[in-house]
Amino acid sequence: MLWLKRWGIWGQAVAGLLGLGTSAAWGQMPEREGIRLYAAPAPRDTWPSSAEGIPATGSSLWRRPEMAANPGLWPYSTSDSQLGYRSRERTPRLARLSSLPVGPLDRPKPVAAMPSGFSTFGPEEATPARPAPPEALSSLPPPVSPVPFSAVPSPVPFPRGIRLQSAAPELGPEPEAAFPALAPSPDPGGVLWTNLEILMWAGSGQHLPPMMTTGDPITPQNLAGKLFTPDTRILFPLDRVNNEFRPGFRLSGGTWLDLNRIVGLEGDFFFLRNSKKGLTAASDANGNQILARPFINAVTGMDDAILVAYPGVQRGAIDVQVESFVIGGGTNALFNLWNDLGGKLDLLAGYRYFGLFDEVSIKEDTTALSAAAAPLNPGDHLQALDRFRTFNHFHGGVLGIAGERRLGVWFLAGRASVALGGVRQVVEISGRTVLTPLGGLPTATAIGRFALPSNIGRYQQTTFAVLPEVNVRGGVQLTESARLYVAYNWMYLSNVVRAGEQIDPRINPIFRPPVTLLPGEQPPIYSGFRTSDYWLQGLSFGMEVRF
Repeated sequence: MLWLKRWGIWGQAVAGLLGLGTSAAWGQMPEREGIRLYAAPAPRDTWPSSAEGIPATGSSLWRRPEMAANPGLWPYSTSDSQLGYRSRERTPRLARLSSLPVGPLDRPKPVAAMPSGFSTFGPEEATPARPAPPEALSSLPPPVSPVPFSAVPSPVPFPRGIRLQSAAPELGPEPEAAFPALAPSPDPGGVLWTNLEILMWAGSGQHLPPMMTTGDPITPQNLAGKLFTPDTRILFPLDRVNNEFRPGFRLSGGTWLDLNRIVGLEGDFFFLRNSKKGLTAASDANGNQILARPFINAVTGMDDAILVAYPGVQRGAIDVQVESFVIGGGTNALFNLWNDLGGKLDLLAGYRYFGLFDEVSIKEDTTALSAAAAPLNPGDHLQALDRFRTFNHFHGGVLGIAGERRLGVWFLAGRASVALGGVRQVVEISGRTVLTPLGGLPTATAIGRFALPSNIGRYQQTTFAVLPEVNVRGGVQLTESARLYVAYNWMYLSNVVRAGEQIDPRINPIFRPPVTLLPGEQPPIYSGFRTSDYWLQGLSFGMEVRF
């Protein structure tokens, strides 16, 4: 209908002769993609200045003021142009017309342009022409070429099918996206953390009976090395062993499972370096230093001793080694009980493991120099070994609390827990003796001095135990994700077996090597588990990193 536009008033006259109203002439024109006709701004084309300007019917889609100032393509129902929405209660929101339910009555029609001064109503409804609205509110684009053109995509298109705001008031408001408020947390950094600590801990140690004695060289042979003799001195042990401070490390870490840091998981693993204490003593080639292994004579009940070295009688050496090894770890579930910017309190529940392993070995090497070394013959070479090993494996469920308080860059944290469960206790006793006569072949037997057929074997049991643990640490926050701290640690296991305590010092000298064992009672006899408790304590120096 470009000829109407070009003919001006004559085009309207022709329309009147055809008996068509102005509204019909302009309103019933067929839609043609790419052709734009112009008319005076209609109520649907401008942004209303008040709520009363919004029609009460159906859709309330309006061109946004910024689009009116920068007119673009006409927003047909199939276009992707952004439109504004306004009602009495809401501010303009963005929406996509393609994602809204559009009915037949809501589909906008293209409006043809009219000559200046004419109304868009029919002849019977003719009214004086209205002045054009200010340029800033006009939604009319400038004249365009009738050549079809492609649609200009939205600068920042929204995904299709997502309705940010309903264009039909009768459908009610669209639900707003709601997220739970994040709780304040004293934990800086991320929700994943890891700790590396250098430990310096000491254990309660273990007790051993006297394993090695010496005396004055002028002591008579029948009294040498016996504990009741005034000049006898104990060489090893002088006190409890394996109770010194020793290094180790602990690796721990965890994560919160939700953004509010209410539920989380953590785990840790630690071990201490082997504690190894012992003594090796040897005489010269003539046996000038007295060395003996004390025991209690099972026949007389008196203190006695096995000579290993005595001047002019026999030469030899004794080596005693005692080792202890500790390992532990576990995993816990965390439940936050209280949390603010200055501190927190967590409940923890989970699983705890603790392992304690001991070994005592006594080695003897002696050579007879004279017949006074009976029951050895001159030139006989005897090597004996006694080994006692114990294993403690604790498994239990743990329950405790952990808290932290922060003051600026400084923080103080603590933890207390108790684990209840069972400890698997294992005792192993073994021995070996090798006798090599002068000029003969060696003969080996599976016995020792304190390990005889009466007590050699493997024994095990499971019993109830309690494992409480306390940890207190303080440090400084270096960055948002890193902190340094020093801590004091204490833990206690109520029921353990120690290797040194399984040694029975009672020996029947009649059945000791190299004499052939006879049937009957041959002390030492294994009389059951000798148990005690065990504790660990010490300092640790660590660093925590959060991701």
